[in-house]
Amino acid sequence: AVVTGAAGFIGTNIINRLLSEEIQVIGVFHNAPPRISNSKVTWIQADLTDTYECDKIFQKAKEMSSGEIDYLVMAAAF
Repeated sequence: AVVTGAAGFIGTNIINRLLSEEIQVIGVFHNAPPRISNSKVTWIQADLTDTYECDKIFQKAKEMSSGEIDYLVMAAAF
């Protein structure tokens, strides 16, 4: 699962829920550092208004999940 806005209140709670279901998570944040520290989360700092950085996120997600992404949760604010 890819969760944007992962450092925020909603994103953090979504990540905790996904982890409780044993789902592999990539947390995407922009400026604020993540609120949780969990070795099962792969953190990526990215600007979602930059298409190159969005491509980087999904390339990493595909590498981690054998080419498929089951969930994308958009919790990022602008």
